[in-house]
Amino acid sequence: MNVKTSIFDQSLNKDGWNNGIASVSLEKGGQFGFLPMIGGIDNEKNISEYMYNQSYLRKDLIAIVLDTPKVFDYLPNPDNWRKAIKAFFEVHAKTIDGIDSSLTVDTNEKETGLSGGKFKEPTNVTRADTNVSIGISEKYGIPFEILLDTWIRYGVMDPDTKSPLATTLPGMEDVDVYSPEFWTCTVLFIEPDVLLRKATHGWFVGNLFPTSNPDIVGKKDKTAGRELKDMTIEMGGLAIPSTNKRVMDLANTVLDSLKLYTRTPDDILLPATEVAANLKGKSPADIYYESTGASLYEGTNPTTNEAV
Repeated sequence: MNVKTSIFDQSLNKDGWNNGIASVSLEKGGQFGFLPMIGGIDNEKNISEYMYNQSYLRKDLIAIVLDTPKVFDYLPNPDNWRKAIKAFFEVHAKTIDGIDSSLTVDTNEKETGLSGGKFKEPTNVTRADTNVSIGISEKYGIPFEILLDTWIRYGVMDPDTKSPLATTLPGMEDVDVYSPEFWTCTVLFIEPDVLLRKATHGWFVGNLFPTSNPDIVGKKDKTAGRELKDMTIEMGGLAIPSTNKRVMDLANTVLDSLKLYTRTPDDILLPATEVAANLKGKSPADIYYESTGASLYEGTNPTTNEAV
């Protein structure tokens, strides 16, 4: 099998056009002509042309929080609130949906002759709206409910006063203009390539804030098992898509700094690295039984191994 070091040499982006995203050549690997392209000739050498038919498989997004709502700077323990928001997006979100930069071309049409044929002309091009939603499961002690409740009531609006409770926080008396930076955050969403080295897509999404704190309900059903609390949090968002060079440059810079391609399962830390102190000194044989079937613990305290 002889494949050029690279099937990317003829890509659309070989000169860095369109942010330099590596792509296969559309000239090769077509499978739906009269005959499929399995082998081929390139510079008088045989190549496995079918490899140019490799599919694009969407990778999971990586969320990187760039800034947090300024209102949390005025709360007690502000660093803890910032870390909570960072963790909310980056490591606790099970699903991230609603990020969309698809293009739609609007057209008008006019009749061509008497046969019923139509001539279409473009009249407008629009980009899909991004409306980020986060799927998440509540933890013991309802930390996400607390985070969202504080974010909404202190940052956005309290349902009773109809104004943000940020006005009651120390230091806010010096604030004259309450702008969106107080209640919104900015997140960079990166779709990496399969090698985790370069960004395939990137979205710079600002103006993110929760539009609900769902499922704060109570009920009773003695015949049913306990319920998990799975939530979908709508966040909205104003996105700059991956067609923007600055967004892709930032996405690639951040992705390179993470160096995810160097990480392995061996980097997972162990919850314990030695025998617990209250087990030290115990013989491994202590967990077995004698051939008679009598426990080695008979006549001893199983906790201290002392005679009783």
